[in-house]
Amino acid sequence: MIQESGTDTPAPYAAILLPLPEAQTRPPCDATYRSGEVALKTEGFSFAGRKGQFLLFSATDPNGAVPFMVIYAGTGQVLFEDGTSADRGLQAVSVAKGSLHLRYRRAFNAPCSIMQNASGCWSQLITTGKLPHSMEQSAPSPQLCAPAYMAQKIPPDDPSIISYDVETVVGVAGEAQVTPRGPVTCAPVP
Repeated sequence: MIQESGTDTPAPYAAILLPLPEAQTRPPCDATYRSGEVALKTEGFSFAGRKGQFLLFSATDPNGAVPFMVIYAGTGQVLFEDGTSADRGLQAVSVAKGSLHLRYRRAFNAPCSIMQNASGCWSQLITTGKLPHSMEQSAPSPQLCAPAYMAQKIPPDDPSIISYDVETVVGVAGEAQVTPRGPVTCAPVP
């Protein structure tokens, strides 16, 4: 069972995982410590759902891309962290052969601007590991980003949100395989 508190704020407290033996009924929702409970590293995130032994938590007060995390329900260990675009989120979630399969529009807030310096920013993102080396030749044109910057009246030096479709497989040991799919887009960080 997941116990959350502070959910009426933009930054909820860390959730608690309460293991329940099969014969035990659900305990009351209160602040009482229970033997075997595990504090999860989810401060600022709220429970988004469960698929098999995988718990999904999503950031409650994002600025740009929306961070999410996958936690193994058996131990409370964070297995994988990434981000989605605010408008698309997770598109498919399933479990096959003991692994979690996700399809989503991956997004992250870059520390640089594609509008200001597309090649330099892209190179920085590849070098720092924000983007996989397989995407080295996929840098978007500043013109691709221009409509979003102009619509929001954001100056070209404002950092960019980079997004592209991915398929990700996460195993219970924390191994993850992220496969990029489709074109890259960008928008300004609000």
